[in-house]
Amino acid sequence: MQAVTNLSDGDITAVLLCSFIVFFQNIGFAALENGNVRAKNARAILLKNCIDKLVGGLCYWAVGFAFAYGSSSNGFIGTSHFFLSQLNGPVAALWVLSATFLMTATTIVSGCLAERAQFEAYLAYTPLMAVLVYPLVVHWVTQGWLTTFATHCTYLDFAGGSMVHLVGGVAGLVAAWQVGPRLGRFDGAIVKPIPGHNVESTVLGTLMLWFGWYGFNIGELLHFIVSVQAGDERGTVAARAAVNTTICGCAGALTALLLAWLRTRTYEVRTCCNGVLGGMVAITALAPFVDPWAAFVLGCIAGGVYIGCSRALLCLRIDDPLDASAVHAGCSLVGLLGVGVFGEPTYIAQNHEGYDRVCGGFFFASPARRGGEQLGVQLLGIITISAFTAACSLALFGTLRYFNKLRVDTATEIAGLDFVDHGGSAYPDFLLRVEAQD
Repeated sequence: MQAVTNLSDGDITAVLLCSFIVFFQNIGFAALENGNVRAKNARAILLKNCIDKLVGGLCYWAVGFAFAYGSSSNGFIGTSHFFLSQLNGPVAALWVLSATFLMTATTIVSGCLAERAQFEAYLAYTPLMAVLVYPLVVHWVTQGWLTTFATHCTYLDFAGGSMVHLVGGVAGLVAAWQVGPRLGRFDGAIVKPIPGHNVESTVLGTLMLWFGWYGFNIGELLHFIVSVQAGDERGTVAARAAVNTTICGCAGALTALLLAWLRTRTYEVRTCCNGVLGGMVAITALAPFVDPWAAFVLGCIAGGVYIGCSRALLCLRIDDPLDASAVHAGCSLVGLLGVGVFGEPTYIAQNHEGYDRVCGGFFFASPARRGGEQLGVQLLGIITISAFTAACSLALFGTLRYFNKLRVDTATEIAGLDFVDHGGSAYPDFLLRVEAQD
């Protein structure tokens, strides 16, 4: 919280502008998920994308923000700023930015549950994410025990690689596992494709997310640079973060396309889109911490990790309609571990002005920089955050499944969620034309 208390009016305006750009990612997620589901479930997935903003925003205002950024003596959970008490300009700007990050993390799970989860189950999940899971992880990463437990190094996550993408991806993976595959997805050892209904929406959603990622990776800048003096290098750091975001996304997409072509001899639009997202997920944790060549390498690795995780999900008979858990959980590991490999100590120090516990990747290891120790700190943080998120998610989704409140019945799934729960088709004119032809 100290990093935002000294923000000038210009800084506050910049944070708010980045927040509005990040919110545009939610439009991208809505379009992406709509394009990847069948037409009979379009209304359902779009409403879920609205619900996590509506419910999550209120829960985060009341309790979540206090747990995330409130002061604490134990490094585990915040205990101030409930209902945004003691509100001032910097705190308000931080709330808006962090709330958009929360909405992004929550939306990831809606894709994993697509086409077969009860609406009430999603209503139950959103408060859990907004009040408990996301806020506690944010507190640990930004000012809690993960920043102080190691003697020489602090856990590094620049813009939400763990807080947003690892948390959302792990929660989505548990959700997809508990809700089970869609009807007809698996027939013994055969995996049957269930294509989405609108490839244009998928591509437009991806490009909207790409645009939003610039606000995502630059908006976090003011969390790290405490000084607001002229010449504090924020412009340089922001530009490097934007360059690396672009390079990593491009490399991720091309690598994923190539690997998919080697296997199927086809160029798949969905693979390209998820490759872009995977690359950008990977760079989120360390966007200004590396040189462009390292961003390229990380993007190539992320593209391969996405393809591998997607195949692994199918082998495990876990049906993730958007491959969201593969993109967000799998590729976030590339960036979070990449800090301990490629992190340039000089660049990291630019984002921790006056901070004496800056290490770097083991490519830059020295007695003073302890690259190997940084990698160990990153690994411990990943394990802790993943285990906490998985435990909370399993407790909720397992309970809902036990009481038959997680998945819709077979008849509803066959007919489509739109027709049973949401007032009819999202495309009534299209249905009329089909019926006339019949």
